[in-house]
Amino acid sequence: MQLANLNGARIIKCLNCSFVYLDGRDPRPQADYYDEVLLDDYIKYYKDHRTGVFSKHLRIIEKYSAKGKILDIGCSFGWFLDLAQKAGWVVFGLENSQKAIGYAREKYGLSISHGGIESVKNFNTDFQVITLWNVLEHIPNPLRNLEMINEKLSSDGLLVISVPNIEGLITKLAFLSYRLSGGKFKFALSRLYQIENENPHLYHFSLKTITSILNKSGYKIVAVFKENIIDAKNISSRLAIDSGIKDRNVIYKSLLAWGIKLIFYLSKFLRMEDEIIVYSKKNKVFSSR
Repeated sequence: MQLANLNGARIIKCLNCSFVYLDGRDPRPQADYYDEVLLDDYIKYYKDHRTGVFSKHLRIIEKYSAKGKILDIGCSFGWFLDLAQKAGWVVFGLENSQKAIGYAREKYGLSISHGGIESVKNFNTDFQVITLWNVLEHIPNPLRNLEMINEKLSSDGLLVISVPNIEGLITKLAFLSYRLSGGKFKFALSRLYQIENENPHLYHFSLKTITSILNKSGYKIVAVFKENIIDAKNISSRLAIDSGIKDRNVIYKSLLAWGIKLIFYLSKFLRMEDEIIVYSKKNKVFSSR
């Protein structure tokens, strides 16, 4: 069933399993995600907020796993790995962006391998923990890739992934505005799915659909958390780096910023945040095909 048509990119919902995916856009997995952003502005906005989330979840990870080898797939600028290394973990990173790798090496002295998610098979070791922060929604065939990751986890390994929440308040309001406008108001959905990006969001997940995929690929969920990926306190800085918003007039940006702040605070109160973070243990009965 088609939920929306964003200039040829269709958001489709499977009526059998409720999985929601983007059709009509061919991602470019080799494209550098950060070619399209101003790095200084991007880092200025995201670093403190994401580091806070990472610090919180590193403490939670240590409740489920003894310290050892940890691999962050799509490790971006190395913020999570830097925290983990300082906490005593043996860290490994995998990242497709040469810009991000260069930053992480220069800033934190991290050794990061260049490559996409399929390059995980090149590591000649097992890991106690593997993390994917805001990665799974960008890659084709999440089931196959999660199975491949499973093979690199130790027997009692922990997988931590964060994905967009299709049941989050801001996503529900974006779909509602699209429907009420007869499909004319596409702005919110286009931003949420990053339609203009070389590697848009191919999927948004509910707890039901991410649980199904994880179970099929050899994992058992042990904990679920929700977070907001955007820092509501600093939303004006986020709008300043959005190519479709930064050139709008001051009044427009101010009203939009206050509206988004209200939605995010309300989403936190209702427990309808825009990101699901799932902790899963390797299922011992899984066998690679």
